[in-house]
Amino acid sequence: MATPTAFFSVTRTVRLWTGDEILAIAALDFLEAGRLEQNTVVATVMSNFGLDETLAARGGKVVRTKGRDRYVLEEMVHQKLNLGGEQSGHVIFP
Repeated sequence: MATPTAFFSVTRTVRLWTGDEILAIAALDFLEAGRLEQNTVVATVMSNFGLDETLAARGGKVVRTKGRDRYVLEEMVHQKLNLGGEQSGHVIFP
């Protein structure tokens, strides 16, 4: 008896994700799970306003800081928030 053969096709697509997109994905996941503190994410002034619009559509908001992840972290600690990041790709999950 012949052994069935399975054929698999894999297609690889390479896509670069911005820090804002990664931050939005994490924030939406946290929002939907009820785990985003104060429904707020901290981002820098360099983040795209699409992040604000995406979160606002789901009841979230963005607080802005000066550029650099140290300022993002300082604001997160100050406001007791649990998600922040930069457009460069730094994402902070304390």
